Amino acid sequence: MYSSKMLATRRSLIVGDKNAVAVINEALEQKKVLSLTVNGESTEVYPHLLIYVDAILTLIGENLTDRILINIPADKIQKIKMIKRKYVANFMNIQLEGYVKELRSMNGKEDRLILKVSAGTGFEILPPYQLLLNRYIVKTPNQDLIWAATVEMTPDLLDWFFQIKDKAEIIAPESFKKDFFEYLEKKISILPMHKYCPKVS
Repeated sequence: MYSSKMLATRRSLIVGDKNAVAVINEALEQKKVLSLTVNGESTEVYPHLLIYVDAILTLIGENLTDRILINIPADKIQKIKMIKRKYVANFMNIQLEGYVKELRSMNGKEDRLILKVSAGTGFEILPPYQLLLNRYIVKTPNQDLIWAATVEMTPDLLDWFFQIKDKAEIIAPESFKKDFFEYLEKKISILPMHKYCPKVS
């Protein structure tokens, strides 16, 4: 169960250096190397991902000197800029997924999110700043889609699901159903929301 902690730490998820997030996103899009300063030390990093790790936006990338994967919380970055530097990535997607899986296993916030998406709904299910592991999609006899992926449970997932709640229904986990119900209680005063509320014995 993580709802109280998720809601209590919502403010702490705001990245201190908003410019860092913008620069990282641009570097990811352009596949450019980053020069950055953390704890007073400079390093060059080839970025692969910007995702939540232990509820903190984190840069996953390759240290150019050692050619190893490193993770740096975005709010710890003091200075950052893109630089012109040729670099051939040393790691493939499957290796990145394994690395992220190891990081997530340490914090215990990983869970299997399963949704039922209404038939004929045309949109891409992609929560912000998440690496979707073990993604699975199957079509039901009535043409609905069952979508599943392993994600890190963060408060942003509640905001994201609110945007698609008319197109999808939470199947699991039950804890996320309850979190979303509590989220809605705070957002609106009247809740004709029985399908989002978990059964309580």
